[in-house]
Amino acid sequence: ETFDLVRELRPFWSYFSIAMPYPGTAMFDEAKKNDLFLFDPDDLDSYDRRKAECIKSAEWTYQDLKRMVYDLNIEMNFLNNPYSDTAQHRAYLIAHIKKLMRRYPDHVIMRIVTGYLNKLQGEIGACHAYYKSARDLLRDESIADTYGRYLEWEHPIIQDFNAYRAAPDSPPDA
Repeated sequence: ETFDLVRELRPFWSYFSIAMPYPGTAMFDEAKKNDLFLFDPDDLDSYDRRKAECIKSAEWTYQDLKRMVYDLNIEMNFLNNPYSDTAQHRAYLIAHIKKLMRRYPDHVIMRIVTGYLNKLQGEIGACHAYYKSARDLLRDESIADTYGRYLEWEHPIIQDFNAYRAAPDSPPDA
């Protein structure tokens, strides 16, 4: 339901994460009462939301949840960002993603989206430069393992990039 709601609302930028039941919260009390913790809830050093597998679930593993959350971040912040809808907002989104790329230089999806947005803005040279950099990054096995599955998504931005990669007349490597 949460995922559907955010798709309906289409915020400019979102950050989705897995909830951590901290001591003193109703979520903590519920988890403790139902023996749902995957760690000792009295060990305060275990409360690191970035790496803690914290709650038992009959529906999903922690890895499943991490993947669902990451996928939603990719979908909503990059592929379906409402700022890609107009030229004025696209320019802002391009600038925003460029700042993020300084922090995450190997983020293939950011490069693909920035390339596509530049294409929509009529900046074909910039589009090809970003697409080429994404294609080059994907030669690294660990990067391809991380981002390759997104290249299978049925989305116009992904399809455009895949067409670029497959085209015999795509600009050659420098």
